[in-house]
Amino acid sequence: MPAPGFRSDGPEREATHADNVAKVDALQAVPRPVVAAATDYPAGQATRWHSHPRGQLVYAISGVMAVTTDGGVWVVPPERAVWVPGGMPHRVDFPTDVKKRSLWVAPEA
Repeated sequence: MPAPGFRSDGPEREATHADNVAKVDALQAVPRPVVAAATDYPAGQATRWHSHPRGQLVYAISGVMAVTTDGGVWVVPPERAVWVPGGMPHRVDFPTDVKKRSLWVAPEA
């Protein structure tokens, strides 16, 4: 369930989720130990719970995001990052416009 103040329903939300799943799946298949990705989110968006084989360093160039795992919630302000180990279920909420950058690190790296 999203944190208070987050929008997570509606057709535009579903389209965004489908686009993100396709992008993440494609990144997981890149035959390199480290892959970078840039995604910008409008305020009020959120990912669904998901996991992926690669670890992910989630960095906010601007805006604030909240990364939730079974272990807690980490607020990621601008110019900060959080590490999400590969295989760990998580979701990300975007209460503000966010310029998110990620490094995806293969388990063998």
